[in-house]
Amino acid sequence: MTTSQSILIAIEIIASLLLIWGFIHEDKLIAFEKKFARCIAVAIRKHKRKKQLARKKASSPKVVRKETYNPMIVHDLNNGQGRVA
Repeated sequence: MTTSQSILIAIEIIASLLLIWGFIHEDKLIAFEKKFARCIAVAIRKHKRKKQLARKKASSPKVVRKETYNPMIVHDLNNGQGRVA
């Protein structure tokens, strides 16, 4: 028996045990399926909103603010930073 065959047999055993557990605990399994489906739906909705906002940001014009003259700030020409007078 090779390693791949033994891994395949282990997976088949696990699958059959999960199937039996599903028949025994059907109500828990249905609750899990509903919760899982709700989580997936929320994730899809968030992804769509995120894409829509990104498209909206990309299509909106960029607003460039002009700096206005402030007599209280003295600009230092050496390093480009201003200091309050």
